[in-house]
Amino acid sequence: MTLCINPHCPRPQNSENILFCQACGSELLLEGRYRVTRQLGIGGFGKTFEVNHNNNLKVLKILMLDDAKAVSLFQQEAQVLSYLNHPGIPKGDGYFTFSPKNSQIPLHCLVMEKIEGLDLCQYIEQRGNRPIDEKLALLWLTQLANILHEVHQQNFFHRDIKPPNIMLKADGNLALIDFGTAREVTQTYHQKAAGQNVTGIISLGYTPLEQANGKAVPQSDFFALGRTFVYLLTGKSPNQFSEDPRTGKLMWRDSALQISKQVAGLIDYLMEAFPGKRPQNTQMILKCLSEMNSTVQPYSPSFSASQLPPREIEKPTRKSQIKTSATTQFQSSKTETNIFSSKTAEFIGGVIAFAIFFLIKFGSRNIYQLFNSHPSQPVVTSAPTELQTSNSDESANNPEQANTDSTSQQPSISEENTSQNIPFGWKKFEGSGAELWLPPSWESGDFRKILDKLKTNSGSRNPDLENLTQIVKQNPSFFTILAFDTKTKTANSISIGNIVMIINEKIHSDTNFKNYLNKSIPNGFILLDMKTYKVEDYYVGRIIQLGKNSKQIQYVIKDGGTIWTVFFSARKDEFEQELPIFEASIKTFLFKR
Repeated sequence: MTLCINPHCPRPQNSENILFCQACGSELLLEGRYRVTRQLGIGGFGKTFEVNHNNNLKVLKILMLDDAKAVSLFQQEAQVLSYLNHPGIPKGDGYFTFSPKNSQIPLHCLVMEKIEGLDLCQYIEQRGNRPIDEKLALLWLTQLANILHEVHQQNFFHRDIKPPNIMLKADGNLALIDFGTAREVTQTYHQKAAGQNVTGIISLGYTPLEQANGKAVPQSDFFALGRTFVYLLTGKSPNQFSEDPRTGKLMWRDSALQISKQVAGLIDYLMEAFPGKRPQNTQMILKCLSEMNSTVQPYSPSFSASQLPPREIEKPTRKSQIKTSATTQFQSSKTETNIFSSKTAEFIGGVIAFAIFFLIKFGSRNIYQLFNSHPSQPVVTSAPTELQTSNSDESANNPEQANTDSTSQQPSISEENTSQNIPFGWKKFEGSGAELWLPPSWESGDFRKILDKLKTNSGSRNPDLENLTQIVKQNPSFFTILAFDTKTKTANSISIGNIVMIINEKIHSDTNFKNYLNKSIPNGFILLDMKTYKVEDYYVGRIIQLGKNSKQIQYVIKDGGTIWTVFFSARKDEFEQELPIFEASIKTFLFKR
């Protein structure tokens, strides 16, 4: 079938092979090459059709309004598309005017590449307004930033970025469409210099104030891009959210709990009220995204720490002991110093990252066998006493040695369960004045023996691993408890993916807690969430971070001049199912003051 595009034609449907409309006499083979096959859409000022050109389907946009300004914008889109060359931008194929039979008003026509798929508004609606996740947001934001880079490099800016103007193609890539409102940067600046206003293009919820006032700049595209991702990440139009009366920031984050603070911060950066506070060019956006994408590997982001309900810290059940779980906030402002090392906080993060990397990378089966060769049998222990770990390498490396001397006691496991917070069947792990309960599949190990084993397995000399081993041997009380979740898949296949470490460090009592936490994030990890708060004399922090292969949650308690860190790590794809265990375990944590 061939359609006639004469807006006044009484019967526009025609058979395929004729050249003139049988009802009105208008030409059907436009420009001698385009045959209109079906109507795609209709708006207030025009229509869009699908056309066939040598068996290639394209899109024909027709302006039905004979208005000088509308015609100028329409011609401008044709000009912009002829300049731009990017797979995320439809290629222009031709601009022409068409005069229907017996009509004095010509139709302005633009033919362009057809983008198959759904616009992002249709996409979200078909998902039942279910928001996208962080992984997809980063992917799409990177694609759109690259598209805008091409647009801005050619001295244009779009001025109407919003979900209906972004197409999701069948191959999963995005395309930016509707360049009718795009404007050349130099033309904009020349008009401003002459005291003329730039045309105000307004899309409710997406247009920044400067553009609504006729003063659009390239950074106006960034604002609209940020607002677009508010919609994608919440399933709600940006104008459904109120603004903070003090800062002017859109208060949308509570509706996007599936994303990290870094991604939310980037979105807010794009949406700054003043153009000068937004990224000044697309390179800045792409740099931010590159840093995030280099660390954030594909993962399921349905969990976010901010989704967890805040829990209050329980008061000590015994004198000088604290039982903790996590969240809310506090602030501290003292200057940081550290008597253990000037860079101990940074090193703890590096130690954790490095240790986890090697424990996961090198033959976990060998590690499991090392534990089995020195099993920690469940024993009944009395209430904890003041424990100190001996500096003797001999006693520290022998988990089978009887721990009769409190100055050389090694981590032990107990089945004693006297707390209502401890699930049935869990075992108690003790060491250096701390205790923690874990499920029965968990076993403890000697960190120094494990590091020695890792050095052997690594094959070649590794200075970092050797330094880590030396630090651990010189400071035997540094790693208070180390435990692994041992799960046997088959007789010959052992998987050890979950790790718990408790670290005890001496610091100056005036150490700034928040600075300490910030420095404890290891290189190569992305901070997903950090919450801090204060209860009585204790500062407590809760951190979630993502590595290449693992995802971790750690609780940090500052007790005067002592820092206790309880660190839980799981393989990235197993973190969500292990999180309830970690959350239950931290409730059982006790330490001796």
